[in-house]
Amino acid sequence: MSARLLLVSYHFGPGCDTGGLRWNAMAEHLASAGWHVDVIAAARLGMDEPYDFRPGVHVRPVPVPTGLDRAVKAIANIKRGIAGRHRGGSAATDQPGESGPPSPAGPPRVRGAGARLYSELMGNLDVVTQWRSEAGWARRAARAGLEIARRNGLPVVVAVSSPPLTTQLAGVRLARSLGVPYLADFRDPWGFKHPDAVQSRLLDRALSARAQRQVFGAASLVVCNTARAAEAATLHNPRLAVHAVAVPNGYDLRDRIGRPDPAAFRVAFVGWLYDFMDPAPLLEACARLRERERLESLRVEFVGTDPAPRGVSLRARARDLGLEPYFEHRPRVSREEALRIQDRAAVQVVFDALGPLQVPMKFYDGVQMYGDLLLIGQQDSALGDAGAKVGLSVCSPADPAALDAALARGLARWRAGDYARPLDQDGSFSRVKTSERMRELLERLSGAPPRGRAAAAASRSPA
Repeated sequence: MSARLLLVSYHFGPGCDTGGLRWNAMAEHLASAGWHVDVIAAARLGMDEPYDFRPGVHVRPVPVPTGLDRAVKAIANIKRGIAGRHRGGSAATDQPGESGPPSPAGPPRVRGAGARLYSELMGNLDVVTQWRSEAGWARRAARAGLEIARRNGLPVVVAVSSPPLTTQLAGVRLARSLGVPYLADFRDPWGFKHPDAVQSRLLDRALSARAQRQVFGAASLVVCNTARAAEAATLHNPRLAVHAVAVPNGYDLRDRIGRPDPAAFRVAFVGWLYDFMDPAPLLEACARLRERERLESLRVEFVGTDPAPRGVSLRARARDLGLEPYFEHRPRVSREEALRIQDRAAVQVVFDALGPLQVPMKFYDGVQMYGDLLLIGQQDSALGDAGAKVGLSVCSPADPAALDAALARGLARWRAGDYARPLDQDGSFSRVKTSERMRELLERLSGAPPRGRAAAAASRSPA
């Protein structure tokens, strides 16, 4: 099929984050199938001119508005200065001879109604800044899309990938103006997800609810990353019952993947530890394994993390558990080095996402490798669904027996050198398959009428 797609994807192109690789791969797959893809992406350092991502994929960078950011940063600096004068405790340290985990520094304590009001006002100022920047970029992206359509011809479909979630507003404007179907691709859930620190703000919830109604009303198809997210979206908005589907994330095929290190039993976590991820159960399970098996070849690696998540030193935790000789912490490394570290691990650790609707990208990286995955989080979740497809269960951090059993399985495989095939033996999580699924959806949409106000606009267009 030869057709033109107009894609709005804030995170796209060389150097984008791992989540942004979703549409990098899909755009390449579409181009190889005969599509021409015009991409509107956020301009990044050194990429402010249009460029060909590959034959058939042309990228138009659009600058992100920053005018309000400078004023807010100045106010935030004043806020931090005030907070610093009232902060209790000391920063986490990792000095030889410390007797135990240091006291977490934590945020300044809020005292009284005045302080709470101040915090709420500053939080909502952050919300205004974020919305002004992201919604402003969506308006610029929509204008760029209209210019591209006038120059290159009408696309058969407009697709918008988020986050940022407000990027979807560009799809609303483009579908209304061009009168073509609009596919809304959500890598993260929106108003139906577990609330984060920003979305707990009343102003953000109100703005999100309004924007979400616009997006869901205009979209011809809503694509979520998991079946659970698609079901949650439909429960949140029953009108999506016939307009919501799931297309999972996946991994890009690698030319060569190394086997786990035969000389050391490596348990590795590579990435950032967010506040909802507790490393203590993992470290305790490793300590029990070393004691139970007298495992001198054990190596416990944390790479790219804060050395003191939530204010408590990882090395101090390891020392208290008798793991210090077997423990290593490294700062952030390149993606290539991170993959090598993951390759040589007998057990890679994957902490669940916040809430049950998402699968962490780390899972997809891990399933094409040969070592085991230790999945830690909610068993009744999208991660649990994905793990079951490769014979893995999610371990609750409150279940020491499950953690011990998962490590024991990894140790048995390591001792046997049982690494003939990767975990994802049939490549069901590869981006080749997920890209083909997206191509099928776009081809189906290319002959479908737009929805809502876009349909009205199309009906008014001259024949």
